[in-house]
Amino acid sequence: MNEYIETQGSKIIDEKENIENPIIFTQKLLDFKGNMDKQISYCFNSDIKFEKGRDSSFQNFLNKSKHPPQFMAIFIDDFMTKQVSKLSGS
Repeated sequence: MNEYIETQGSKIIDEKENIENPIIFTQKLLDFKGNMDKQISYCFNSDIKFEKGRDSSFQNFLNKSKHPPQFMAIFIDDFMTKQVSKLSGS
């Protein structure tokens, strides 16, 4: 499972379209992480060994790219800006 996570994650962080759009980049990572969380919960009853393996695999492929910290900050800023706009009625 670790190899699958690292391979799929590397595809996300290396895809040109994702690198050009921080919002898409981060959303795809979040969707992938959510999918892996669900699989571990459903298929492996949230076994701690699988959770640790998942976490380690995510760290491995995310550390290969310089983009995640900056892109996540942009994603959060965009999300918060949209939420404030909704609350203020703008």
